Amino acid sequence: MSTYDAIIIGSSIEGLATAGLLAKAGRHVIVLEARDVLGGLAAPRAFHDGFTAPGVLHDASCLHEDVVRRLALERHGLVRHSTPTVRLADEDGGGIAIDHSGVSGPDADRFAAWRAWIKKVSPVVHQLLDNPAPPLDGSLPRLAWSALRLGATLRKLGRRDMTEFLRVPPMCAADWLNEWFEDERLKAGLAAPALEGLWGGPWSAGTAANLLFREVMSGPDVAGGASAVVDALAACLREAGAELRTGARVTAIRCRNGRAMGVSLHRGDTVDAPIVASALDPQTTLLDLLSPTDIPPDLAHDVTGWRCRGTTAKVHLAIEGPAPFIGDDGRPVDVARTGASLDDLERAFDAVKYGEMSEHPVLDIRVPSLVSPELAPEGHHVVSIMAHFAPFELRAGWSDETRELLGRNVVATLARHVPDIADRIVAQETLTPADLEAELGLCGGHVHHGEMALDQMLSLRPSVGCADHSAPVPGVFLCGPGTHPGPNPWMGCARLAARRILAR
Repeated sequence: MSTYDAIIIGSSIEGLATAGLLAKAGRHVIVLEARDVLGGLAAPRAFHDGFTAPGVLHDASCLHEDVVRRLALERHGLVRHSTPTVRLADEDGGGIAIDHSGVSGPDADRFAAWRAWIKKVSPVVHQLLDNPAPPLDGSLPRLAWSALRLGATLRKLGRRDMTEFLRVPPMCAADWLNEWFEDERLKAGLAAPALEGLWGGPWSAGTAANLLFREVMSGPDVAGGASAVVDALAACLREAGAELRTGARVTAIRCRNGRAMGVSLHRGDTVDAPIVASALDPQTTLLDLLSPTDIPPDLAHDVTGWRCRGTTAKVHLAIEGPAPFIGDDGRPVDVARTGASLDDLERAFDAVKYGEMSEHPVLDIRVPSLVSPELAPEGHHVVSIMAHFAPFELRAGWSDETRELLGRNVVATLARHVPDIADRIVAQETLTPADLEAELGLCGGHVHHGEMALDQMLSLRPSVGCADHSAPVPGVFLCGPGTHPGPNPWMGCARLAARRILAR
């Protein structure tokens, strides 16, 4: 029987990256995945004959560069390409194009100045997100050291930029963007990605922090999307001697004498290791896999109140003919967003407050077959859509009928920008937040294992009691996006969790 140094529960990108970092450090690691395919939300989905979507999460532009380098992912097949140009579509067929180098339209100069300020404050954001969360558990020396380091980085900004940096994160994204720009389409297009998986609209407090963090962390995209990241990580793990086991659903983390000793699987067998790191959401890990006697009451209370109210649905379309969006240069566009104004985004969120799905959802659209033509038959395309807002707790309940209605709303919204799209759809897959919970085990159907609200960030993610990625049970660790720093950047949680495990 093999003996392992560490067990990783879940083969999401965070789980695989954690395993990779431990294996590179010489640990004998096994990854246990409940499904028959690796990747979790990043696993490819062959949803129609000849058509494959590269994962539920389709934006792979926020990878942690240090992890990419340390695991040599480019040597293992990861192909990066330039930061994509995003089409902010108008219903009249027009729109504006945006990327980090510039934007078309009257706000071009202001956009350049905004991006310059973001670049200037990026060292402070990296200080917050690349390092362990500041301790709030009474460890005064460690807290003082963290505060001093952050203060030194802030002071380098100068008084004006330091004051501005401290002012922005608690703001709503709408107020911040209104201070900078005039074009409603541009403001909506910048705000939309910051609302993914968030219980809030652009006028909700704290959404400026999500927008700032995302703008700092985003970089080159990946050919093949999220599933290509999984392929590279799996290749890295196999080379490092790690074991990858699918069809192995963990039912419990086993403990002896107050310490982790392994896990139990659904078939009744067990796997032993002194380290167990879970890439699952915090509630599943701490409340379901561990015994109630292993968790202090105050931590159980905090985690029970952890908010994972999913608001994001996913739609995959197999379409005949050319890509749906064409840029000003006449070339097809692989990234587009809908929503004509900040108020459009807010109205889409309003429905969620009352347990309804938005009739006009905000769409984040990718055409991955443009970069990876093997995903669709020649001359045809896969369209991947993240649809905001559809609540996990739908008042009418999720059923075949309400799922179909959601799919119709998404297609109707897309058709306002691409009138012939409905006639070109060969097949469609619609995944509600309830489907994401049932199929992928996401608590509340939340794609990021918990909301990125101000009170669920940094040392509060998921709780002060385990903000350093360790559970109260020695040997048990958390490495999923429900921990610090959250979903941006990808593999940031894995990096910090692996560091914590290796330092024990």
